Amino acid sequence: MPNRLTDWVINQILTDTALDAEFDNVYTGTIDRTAGRWGANDDIATTFGSSQDCVIEYDTGQTSDCLLLGLNMSDGGILMLLDNADRATNFALAARTNPSLIIHSADGTTAADYIEFQHDQTNAVINAGVGDILLQQAGVTRWTFTANTIVAEGTGADDAFETTITVTNPTADRSVTIPDGDVTLTTGTSTVRTGTPVDNQIAFWTTATTLE
Repeated sequence: MPNRLTDWVINQILTDTALDAEFDNVYTGTIDRTAGRWGANDDIATTFGSSQDCVIEYDTGQTSDCLLLGLNMSDGGILMLLDNADRATNFALAARTNPSLIIHSADGTTAADYIEFQHDQTNAVINAGVGDILLQQAGVTRWTFTANTIVAEGTGADDAFETTITVTNPTADRSVTIPDGDVTLTTGTSTVRTGTPVDNQIAFWTTATTLE
């Protein structure tokens, strides 16, 4: 606990200067607890920052009670999760126009080592500062999203064989439509024809035996 600055005595005049110094001592000191709890009741805001830039509140005004964390958008609107050892690192991230959760890796040497989640008032956005976006199951990467490709691992986890879907940079709006029905592609080399297909002519398979 902070040390008391003043030993108050009976009939002592409480001046603004004396009280301010005492309260400043509480604000700048370290308060530790070894038992009990810190707490705030419903709808009581706990603020952080000299201008109350961040507010945490258990709010009962919502349809379902929930914990709210409010960020001041004029200060950047970023909530960052990072290695405690990197708290002094300036990652120089640009201010966001919508509240954003940024999870930074445990390497403060590369400012772009992060994944970001936000909603831009139209779409849900997942942004990787650098690197690919990996979807994993049980620690195994099943899908990789990188540039213009999607890489699927399949059922043989980490067997060095994957299926890669690559999209060539389009020069006009293109579309691929999957019909309402079961479609099975056979093995062999396939070439999808451009233009309008004649009858049911969709693709030509080299060495393929069946088309289902």
